[in-house]
Amino acid sequence: MRVVRPDLKTIANIDDELSTELLNGFVYASDAVLSSLAEFIRNPNRQSFVQASVEMRKDLWGKKTSTEESTRIIALMSKLEDQS
Repeated sequence: MRVVRPDLKTIANIDDELSTELLNGFVYASDAVLSSLAEFIRNPNRQSFVQASVEMRKDLWGKKTSTEESTRIIALMSKLEDQS
């Protein structure tokens, strides 16, 4: 994160950035994106991150993502996290 956004130095900075993005989203994001991003901000965990990401993909690119794909993404993230 620091390579791309060196201004985000603390968790509070990240929280502020996410809240700002949620507000910006009211202009362009679907209700599903707003709802899932708000849930991620309230409860930041792997599942809420994947759900927000899936909703963003659908909104941005019209991608259909099944529950099975979301489950595979979560499993892959867990595996990568275990390797680090």
